[in-house]
Amino acid sequence: MPQTRRLASSVLSLAACTVMLSEPAMSQRREPTEKAARERADRAGRARETADRAARETQERATRERAARETAERAARDARERSNQERAAREQAERSARESRERADRERAARETAERNAREARDREVRERQAREQADRTAREAKERADRQRAAMEQAERNARAARERVEREQAAKAQAERTAREAQQRSAREAAEKLAREKAAQEARAKEQADRAAREAQDRANRERQAREQAQKAEADAKAKSERERQLKAQTEQAANDAKAQAEKSRLAKAQADRAAKAAQDKARADTQARQAAEQSARQANERAQRERTANSAAERANKDAAVKAEQERTARARADKVVADTKVKAEAANKAVSTARERVTKVKDASSATDAARKSQADAHQALNTLIKAEEGQAKAKKELDVARSAANSARPPDQARLKAEADRKAAALKQADDKVAAAQQTYEQGSTKANAAWSEANRKQKAAGVGNLTLEKPPFSSTPLGQPLHPDAPLSDPISTVRTQTNRHYGVSGNVRTDVNTGRVRAHNGIDESKGGSQAKFTGTIEGRVVEALPLDKSPRLGGMVIVEFTTPKGDRWQQKTMHLKDVNVKKGDKVAPGTVIGSGEGAGTMFQERGAGPPHVHTEFLRNGRPVSPANGQELEFNGDGELRRANDELKRAEDQAKQYQSAAAPPATSPQVQTGTFKEYEQQQRRANPPRLAP
Repeated sequence: MPQTRRLASSVLSLAACTVMLSEPAMSQRREPTEKAARERADRAGRARETADRAARETQERATRERAARETAERAARDARERSNQERAAREQAERSARESRERADRERAARETAERNAREARDREVRERQAREQADRTAREAKERADRQRAAMEQAERNARAARERVEREQAAKAQAERTAREAQQRSAREAAEKLAREKAAQEARAKEQADRAAREAQDRANRERQAREQAQKAEADAKAKSERERQLKAQTEQAANDAKAQAEKSRLAKAQADRAAKAAQDKARADTQARQAAEQSARQANERAQRERTANSAAERANKDAAVKAEQERTARARADKVVADTKVKAEAANKAVSTARERVTKVKDASSATDAARKSQADAHQALNTLIKAEEGQAKAKKELDVARSAANSARPPDQARLKAEADRKAAALKQADDKVAAAQQTYEQGSTKANAAWSEANRKQKAAGVGNLTLEKPPFSSTPLGQPLHPDAPLSDPISTVRTQTNRHYGVSGNVRTDVNTGRVRAHNGIDESKGGSQAKFTGTIEGRVVEALPLDKSPRLGGMVIVEFTTPKGDRWQQKTMHLKDVNVKKGDKVAPGTVIGSGEGAGTMFQERGAGPPHVHTEFLRNGRPVSPANGQELEFNGDGELRRANDELKRAEDQAKQYQSAAAPPATSPQVQTGTFKEYEQQQRRANPPRLAP
């Protein structure tokens, strides 16, 4: 527009100059003729026409330029609209991609949770089956011990009854033998007194010799009988069954009675033989022979009584020994049973303490779960405030840009348009001030929410540690350092340089320990590992035990997360440990390799397309340490993930197992309803009865 005005001015000036130059020439010629006047008029008319044409052309050029400007403005508006549409489409595509990634992460987390739950369920089933088997074995052993004790007591009672019966039978046999011996002695004494008067001196020698032969024969028979009885006693000692010993004792008693009868018959025959010899000789010799025979018979009977007493004493001694052994066995069994009961009582007390501890842990887990839920809510509020702050900052930047555009347009506009454009710029400035106020308010809200969330997480972490979540006895994991060489110490916090990153797109990358902010969504996401950056250093396997590579993915097979290596090993306690390292540029091992502590497993850092995403942070190496599939802190072994429902179920399961075990021990420690009575003093009384019934006697 200013160029058009300048062009029109130049054309008018040229026409005026032409008129002025022509007028002096005409005045010099001084030809005041009509022809000259007409020529001047014609020239002036032509000049005016030329000026009009120039003005029309200038106006047409201005119109064309204005149309061109309008076309350009429409094209610019269309371009801005297309740009806005493309930006909206890109934002929609980014949102879709983020939602897809979030869905994938949630699905992966759900799968991992399901796998963990399945593993925990299998572990619980195995532990419950082992507990049931142990309980069954304990019950069977207790029942077998009770059966053995009951059988031992019954056997002792049977042995005592059998011994009493044997003693009674032996006493009856002894009384019968003594009566028979007294009667025979009385008869012999009467016969000897009647025949002593008729004996003669000449027959004494022959009768004596005959009596001596009979005595020797009787002694031989007694020796043979004693040998037979000794053999019978040996056979009786070797017998195992009590019924067989009783039968042998009865047979021996019957044999003794038969022997007594046979001896009486032999004595009668010897007497008759002596009578015949005395009749053939002298009456005196016959009387002497009969007297000596009566003396020998009395001696034999005394010897038989002594032998029977020895036999009875031997049987009594064996019975005493057997009874003593049984009594000792019973005392040992009672002592063992008492010890088992005492041990069971101690175990019951320990089980009761375990129940109290389990109940306290259930209460602590509930408190920790409530505190964790409150911390998560505070953290969600803080992230929502962060999202609001980010949107407010984006609105502030947009308002500032629009204000700069409005001021530039106002400065370059024509005077008629300047007022309108300046008013528009003022409105933009007011909008920018409102955006600044929103940013300040959002910043204050975010800082308050972040402070509250950090305090809530500190309280939740304290209660989680008090509850002993996931690991009741914290101990240092079997790793010497991080893959890039950072030392691990329970009392010193692990330095995580990525946690301190603060950029325009990532305000706080790491918040409240292992929880970080997803800058794409503003939501909480777990960060169960450590990030290290040392300029492409080599990553090593730092376990203290030789491990095995269970996963080794190079960069071409893991383009998003970069090279990944998982090394696994098992400690002597049975814990399965894993070191999971990601974002490597080069992988130096393959699946199935055995690696020693300190082995280089990869190198480079920041590999993977994820570092092209918004909020990925600077290049680094990410490492996780897992015990039995659960991520833990490599400094002290504390589990990082807290599943309130799962921990509460675990605590309740432990409480139920402790209560069941306590009930089992209490029932096992309870005394039986009736206790068997053990007879004492039976064989001592038997000895006293034997001494009263068989006082010591002198041989005749």
